[in-house]
Amino acid sequence: LGSKPAHFPAGQVQRDRPAARVGGGQPGADRLRARGLLAEQDLQPPLRARLHDLAGWVAVKLGEGRKALDHFAQVQGLTVAPQALAAAFSLIGDEPRALPLWEQAFGQTRDPTVLHEWAGALLRSGRVDDARRLPGVDLPTAYGCAERVAFLRKDFAAAARVGEAALAHSPRAEVAYEAACAHARAGDASSALRLLDRAQELGFKDADGAA
Repeated sequence: LGSKPAHFPAGQVQRDRPAARVGGGQPGADRLRARGLLAEQDLQPPLRARLHDLAGWVAVKLGEGRKALDHFAQVQGLTVAPQALAAAFSLIGDEPRALPLWEQAFGQTRDPTVLHEWAGALLRSGRVDDARRLPGVDLPTAYGCAERVAFLRKDFAAAARVGEAALAHSPRAEVAYEAACAHARAGDASSALRLLDRAQELGFKDADGAA
């Protein structure tokens, strides 16, 4: 079974923020530092703050929540976008701190991607009814966000639980297959095979990809 692709939605990035994709070849913070772009002793405070903000966004896009928070903590004199902080806290599994930030970010942006990441955080927290009540939310999309972030933080058991809940809500072949992948990564072979059988019942055809 292959692992679920890791990416963080570009829709979370404000229009004036870097839209780095996970795995898209953008320089990580360590490489920025190696190139001398983070030689902080040589920088004026405003530029230093902007570089830490940029490096934090790159870390979010790479799925590195702790590193992102370390950079955001060094942003002085600028406001870090709430969706960036929310994403970083979700990536380290701190949903109680992420949730109010997701809510704030959606209130500021009305961005549907931010909405579904907020709903995904609610789903990972077991607050299904609260996620359902969000105006304009599409639950299958929200479940996809919830499962992807669990994959990014390598909490495969949580990803499997979310995947099974998503399957109960929306019985589709690809949802069953993704849940099977999560169970396999979590080391639960019997559940992975059960979900693969369910995927095939629902019309999953990619036998080579599941091998």
